[in-house]
Amino acid sequence: MGTPTETIIELFLRRIEKDSDFFEYFNVPDDEALELVHQRANNFLEESIYKLISRCNPKVDFLSRDDDGNFTFELNSQEKELLPSLMYESYLDRDFAYLKTLSNDYTTTELRVFDPSNARSTFLKIYNTVHDYNEKLLQDYKDTERETGEYKIVDFSKYDFE
Repeated sequence: MGTPTETIIELFLRRIEKDSDFFEYFNVPDDEALELVHQRANNFLEESIYKLISRCNPKVDFLSRDDDGNFTFELNSQEKELLPSLMYESYLDRDFAYLKTLSNDYTTTELRVFDPSNARSTFLKIYNTVHDYNEKLLQDYKDTERETGEYKIVDFSKYDFE
């Protein structure tokens, strides 16, 4: 039995639970709003899978899903940390367009009261922290055996260095 995609989506949603813009939809019934939340989260999951596949060569096929969209294999703990973290990075990617317009939305007078450069620099620090963490997670994932979690060891005894 494989891992339900809902497991990964829930881990991602916990990371962004304070973002009311992601969860609130005006004039939409709660059940439809929840469906929209899950559709959007599933889009982030798809992006994270393609990012994972493009950056390393996983031993399992993350695109292999059953009829309900669940993974056909059991994700290990490393993958359950990696996928939601990559989803969070994709989620933050969406705000880069907002950063560009942020500086254009204020008049000179407003800029004296509120400096959007501070908001931009804070966001960039957060994004870079998440991105760097994901790079570390990806490198660790590439460097470990999926089944055992042990670091891969190169056997130099089979090479002739003379």
